[in-house]
Amino acid sequence: MEGEEEGEDPVVVIDYDAVGNPILIVVDVSGAHRLPVRYCRCSNAEEQEFQLLRMGLFPTSYQEVKTIFTFAVLDDYLIDNQECKTSGYHYFAKVKRRTSSAFPHRTPNRYRELIRLSRQWRMLKEYKWNGFAHTKETPGPGKLAVMCPTCPQPGINLPENWKNDENQLLYMRSFVMDGNFTASHLKQKHPEDDVWLGSGTSIMTARERYYEHLEIAPDDRNTNDCNASKALNARISQSGTNITGIGAMACARHGFFAPCSCVDFQKGEKYVHTWILSYKE
Repeated sequence: MEGEEEGEDPVVVIDYDAVGNPILIVVDVSGAHRLPVRYCRCSNAEEQEFQLLRMGLFPTSYQEVKTIFTFAVLDDYLIDNQECKTSGYHYFAKVKRRTSSAFPHRTPNRYRELIRLSRQWRMLKEYKWNGFAHTKETPGPGKLAVMCPTCPQPGINLPENWKNDENQLLYMRSFVMDGNFTASHLKQKHPEDDVWLGSGTSIMTARERYYEHLEIAPDDRNTNDCNASKALNARISQSGTNITGIGAMACARHGFFAPCSCVDFQKGEKYVHTWILSYKE
């Protein structure tokens, strides 16, 4: 890899060791390593990608495997991203530094593979946590969201005759709605290349249904005379973003986001964005 400039993504040619085993790039918490891999060649052996997965290794492709990530590094990145707000670019910079502190630029650049696999890994874990790991059933609206375990929910933590109780305040649920303008999204050059792993299956509202709502819903109540609000809307409308923030509904007492309750903002906070939250999926 000598002479390779940082950030380049050269065509990788699989090398082989002296006995013919392929030498793959293994990305781990300890760094990116070039190691020989010996597959099982028995008559009843599984395909190569399944052999790797059973060993805790996630291949970046399924036709000609050249790079694999360990489950440990994918878990470590998700924790860093959630708790430390570490971006994928900076996390892989750490991996390169651990590989070679003197020459980190010589480490093969697998930033794009990290971003793609981490999203697949997060989705697979959500399927596992919510009981969809070993079934062909497709998750319905909000089925991958974490429900509040404390709030009253019929059929889950309420008695069968709760409707006959005179004190109905015991079974009342309360929600709060708010917006966040730091969760913006820059405009993409090729948005048609995006692959949506899940839409409406967790806390985000179904994408197709939401944009259909924006096309037909009136916004007569968006008459804000606040100068600070107008200044904010003017600033974010010129920021080169197609999503300027998110709005969400959460449990008022315990902070759990309601399933299918998060929506995108396009030009500031409008009544039309939160109107859809009043309806069930």
